[in-house]
Amino acid sequence: RLRDGDGDGRLDAEEADVVARFAVAPVQGAVLSMVRAAIDADADTAETKPSRRIKKRRKKLLEAAEKACKNHFQLEAELPHRLRCVYDWADKAHQDGKMVTVNVSDDVTGRSRYVELAPKISWEEFDKERSHILAHLERPGQEIVGSFREDLLVAQGKGRQDKQLLKECSLFVLGVTIIDVGINLL
Repeated sequence: RLRDGDGDGRLDAEEADVVARFAVAPVQGAVLSMVRAAIDADADTAETKPSRRIKKRRKKLLEAAEKACKNHFQLEAELPHRLRCVYDWADKAHQDGKMVTVNVSDDVTGRSRYVELAPKISWEEFDKERSHILAHLERPGQEIVGSFREDLLVAQGKGRQDKQLLKECSLFVLGVTIIDVGINLL
């Protein structure tokens, strides 16, 4: 109701988008501030000057948190796509289940066609569809922190995978070298 720009009690597509982003933006800022505070608190409790490796880790943590805050709802939760679905699938009771169209004629070609007018939905219709399609908006903090955690686990797994690959490749090269030397000595 706070984002109804024209004051008619209904939301058009742009207003519905603003409502969803309005629910997410403060939480994104709070999560990012919390991660920054935790990293700064860790830096303050260190007794000695942090090494370059520790500074690099802190920087990567902060970058991962910023990435999770920025990209989670856009890419992982697919907020724009889901908002279109919420808006398009809402009941639109003020139209009685019918599309409101207008006849548009083209003076150059002489053709006419019907164009659907952009319908509006009430807050109740928006909230009803949002609760089914876009439940992510009910817990944005948990969603962002969960995405951050997954990114950290993927990065950690990638490091382990790279170490394992290096070990296996080294053993393979060592084995081929030993076999090659054995063949050449025969």
